[in-house]
Amino acid sequence: MAAASCVLCAQPIGAGNSYCPSCGVLLPPTESTVDPLIGTVVADRYEILALISAGGMGRVYRAEQKMLERMVAIKIIDPRAMRVNQTSELTSRFMTEARAASRLNHPNVVSVFDFGRTSPAEHAPLFLAMELLSGPTLADVLASTERRMPLTRVASILRQTLAALGEAHHLGITHRDIKPSNIVLQKRARGDADHVSVIDFGVARIGSERGVTEQGRLLGTPHYMAPEAITANGAGPSVDLYAVGVILFEMLTGRVPFDDASAMTICLNHTSAPRPDPRAIVHDLPDALAEVCFRALAVDPEARYSDAQALAEAISEAVAAPMTRKQASVFPPRNAAKEAPTLPKANPSGEFADESPSMRILARKPPTFDTAATPVVGREEPLQWARDLLARPCDVSAIAFWGKTGTGRSRMLHEVSSIARANDAEVVELGVEWGPRYEVGYTALRELVARLAGHAVDDPRLIAGHASDEGLVSTGLRELFGTPGTTLADEPGAMRSAVMAAFTWSARRAAKRVGERLVLVVVDNVDRIDGISRACLWDFLKGGVLPSVVVLLALEERPPSASHGGIHEREIFGLSRIDASALVSGSRNADRESSPDSQAARRVEPLYLEQYRRWRSERPRDRAPTGLREIVEARLQELEPAPRRVLQALAVGGAIAADEVAALLDRHDGVEEAIRTLSDAGFVVVSADAGTKVRVVHALYARVALDNAPAGVIEQLHARAAEVLATSSADIERRAYHRIRTRPNLETFMLVERTVRLRTLRGDDDGAIVALSDGYFVARTSAARGDADGHGWQVFGRKLAAALQRAGRADQANGVLREILESLGPTDPARVPVLEDLASIARARGKPEEAERWRREATQVPEAARPSARISRLSRGPAVASMRPAGARRKS
Repeated sequence: MAAASCVLCAQPIGAGNSYCPSCGVLLPPTESTVDPLIGTVVADRYEILALISAGGMGRVYRAEQKMLERMVAIKIIDPRAMRVNQTSELTSRFMTEARAASRLNHPNVVSVFDFGRTSPAEHAPLFLAMELLSGPTLADVLASTERRMPLTRVASILRQTLAALGEAHHLGITHRDIKPSNIVLQKRARGDADHVSVIDFGVARIGSERGVTEQGRLLGTPHYMAPEAITANGAGPSVDLYAVGVILFEMLTGRVPFDDASAMTICLNHTSAPRPDPRAIVHDLPDALAEVCFRALAVDPEARYSDAQALAEAISEAVAAPMTRKQASVFPPRNAAKEAPTLPKANPSGEFADESPSMRILARKPPTFDTAATPVVGREEPLQWARDLLARPCDVSAIAFWGKTGTGRSRMLHEVSSIARANDAEVVELGVEWGPRYEVGYTALRELVARLAGHAVDDPRLIAGHASDEGLVSTGLRELFGTPGTTLADEPGAMRSAVMAAFTWSARRAAKRVGERLVLVVVDNVDRIDGISRACLWDFLKGGVLPSVVVLLALEERPPSASHGGIHEREIFGLSRIDASALVSGSRNADRESSPDSQAARRVEPLYLEQYRRWRSERPRDRAPTGLREIVEARLQELEPAPRRVLQALAVGGAIAADEVAALLDRHDGVEEAIRTLSDAGFVVVSADAGTKVRVVHALYARVALDNAPAGVIEQLHARAAEVLATSSADIERRAYHRIRTRPNLETFMLVERTVRLRTLRGDDDGAIVALSDGYFVARTSAARGDADGHGWQVFGRKLAAALQRAGRADQANGVLREILESLGPTDPARVPVLEDLASIARARGKPEEAERWRREATQVPEAARPSARISRLSRGPAVASMRPAGARRKS
């Protein structure tokens, strides 16, 4: 029987393998009769669903990104197009395309989410995951219509195209192949009948990077090529503007300026022939528009328009139609030089004469759209349930509301807290906002302990003046509020009991301070607090009921300690259609008898209703998307470039000041106005607390902003955040969090190792596993892009498997090691230690036959391929050698 071959790379596949060892494609359970890739999973995360188009260099498919459950377009280079003497050039060109496109962050540029090889294998096929577009190309529209395109539509399409090119040129990127088939027209934007997306920066060239094609070889389409691109005298932004001039001529006349059966003749005409007059074809064409064509098609680049914005303005003025959006909002500043933000100056009295950017935004008139007075509808039963529990605090340690995003968990906490305050309870609140500061251990616990003890977080009396006769409590307080790491013991988790003692001490102190009154400790978004704080919170609740102290929680999933007698939990669902209608109408009374309500009925999230009300106020004639994520995504897609960039910066940096937002973006123009726009739209809020910070209102907005941002943009934001927001040498975890999300280097992985060790010593095994998972994924992705050592990800994978095994998650450890093994060739030196690890895990899982099979396979690896003992020890690594199971849940 002939050996099976991979449908992607045509390499042989061993019997029983579900992955191709060469390219990493996950094989489908059955063969496809349409396309061999349909049904496969490439790069471990994209399931191929349908073929969109095919070309000489590869194919484009519709695929599902499984983790985010969203549709993307994925371009895969066809292995049949990869000749031996072209492989290096093809790979270099592809990576240039991906890196260039992934840096572009503009509504009129298709977003590139991911790229690289389908596996870390050296000759694995290449892929590019992009935003999935729906709509015809400009070439399709021009070919299908016999009528002249209205001049206002011409101006709108080219204005958006030039806005995209202006952004690219601002970043030093030249498209070099602008043509109608690379301009996709969608029906999406409010202000434009056509929403333009420029695609395929496949021959882009960044700044002064060395070209990756052979000298003299033409890159582009002859009909749209500028003279300087043909003569190889230059290939800067002017070639893109010339191509737009050709497209303008074609849109006005229905034909290109130069056409011939010979590509060489076309090129010769571009370099020397007289420019045709579009008025000779369209007699009633305005003279001003003909003049724009002549100037845009000048042979000498210096005789053309200076930049994309100048050309767009000339077209608009010639058409004599008002622009649908302000020019300043779609084009970057013409002067590329960036000015540093000016800091407020102090007057002689020591007070600042000028307000900070955040204070100026805070002082403005609030937006007219107000959701604060939204009535509570359909929550009578769970509120009564919570009220009854608060009436008998001696039997209750915690009240937990959990449920999906947008169901109103935070609102429930607010209402219950109001009930408690009305009954004279002492309420201690910890509102957890979106942001990376909760990557740092003890962040949430430090705030809780300080507030319960009646002090500010930076109050030195927390260490010096309390619990001097209680050694364990004193040690825990010094660990929480002293110099980070100075009290850490050598044994894993040794400080956890001391920190827990400090937490319990602060709760008792709060109870003593208020006497007979109730102390309600409110913690919102428990899922997002740092791992050790969350672990200590669960330990505190498991310890039993503390009289007069009740913890009120909100989280996405059911609490892991819900089986404990003192912990009472309630899942929160969306609203019924009747209650939703009442909320939209603003009425507290609904006719609930008109339609029976049931758990099976379709429910609506209150957050969706808020988004729906905003949608109707912004777009009263347009039908709103029916899903919560979809409506948020649609509203974010309507944002102009500046607000979109600011929201992405806040999603990366968390709650930060306006000048820090500008520092992350490295663009100081328009930040304040963008924050105002986002505030009016309900996406961000400016608070005077903690030094006037700007924060994203809901975690979903931040997640959607990041999920739809180009990969290179997110990398750049995290790189800036590591420099601007995490400068302290003690801030290891936050620096590691940001660095691992950039293009990593050796220092990055050393930071991850230090983070793993620090979390392990604290007893935060769950957090250590998260850090190792990040390192494993990023190392593998970097290897697939050719940015890192091809075997570094295997080292992280083995360490991750070891940590999972120690945490009692042997099945997951086995899965990680199997994933590594299936990517290794039969003579790869790294195969032996992985097989040994698999045998060890099989023994731990009580499967001796499987363990023996792995051991025998390890002995069959050729002796010459076996790694030295030193390499084997290094691959195991010391970072997680002392980890022990803690039973903590993995941080989501």
